[in-house]
Amino acid sequence: MSLPLTLLVISGLGVFAAWAAQSPELLVMAGPAMLLSFWAWIKSLLARFVPPRNLIVVDGSNVLFWRENTPQIATLIEVLRRLEARGFLPGVVFDANAGHLVTGKFQDEASFAALLDLPQDRVRVVDKSTPADPVVLETARKYGVQVVSNDRFRDWADRFPEVNDPKHIRRGGYDAEGLWLD
Repeated sequence: MSLPLTLLVISGLGVFAAWAAQSPELLVMAGPAMLLSFWAWIKSLLARFVPPRNLIVVDGSNVLFWRENTPQIATLIEVLRRLEARGFLPGVVFDANAGHLVTGKFQDEASFAALLDLPQDRVRVVDKSTPADPVVLETARKYGVQVVSNDRFRDWADRFPEVNDPKHIRRGGYDAEGLWLD
């Protein structure tokens, strides 16, 4: 049982005891405690089902190529750490072949999560026959967040018109000074 729920039960018992004993003094203490613990419990429930607003979706297969136009896991790791330093919780979507590009063999969500030091629930590898682009865009739409990619997603603009909004996609790359992000 969670702490907020435990406090709610205890304070609820206090309210019941105050009511049963007809003790207004006890009710003055237990009543507000019950309301506060109820609020804490509701917040803990919402936190499980409502994603934080600082999520951002990273087109992992695209970002892998940002440095020297060759797939490098270190590039993606640097981008993820920079996003985290800016207060974002990045989630990454990969094409099925991304593991082959960086390690020479297929990598699933658990393998990529370990490589990237991310929770597994923030990593997605699409099926072999599925393009990652619509999954990236659907995920961003679902959570109402931005995408990190240099892809213009022109093939998907009819289905996802938000890609035409310059604020929707954050671009990046490397120059003489290192990594840059919009």
